[in-house]
Amino acid sequence: MKTIEHTNALAEARALEVPSRELSLRRDPSVSQFWNENRKLLEAA
Repeated sequence: MKTIEHTNALAEARALEVPSRELSLRRDPSVSQFWNENRKLLEAA
């Protein structure tokens, strides 16, 4: 069943709304928050 979990994680990761380039360049705190909150999901994908 790991394949199903992997597929679901991949689909969820693809559905995430990634912070904008501008926010990243400004080092907005929301960017770090996004990566920290989604780290496990992205690793699983």
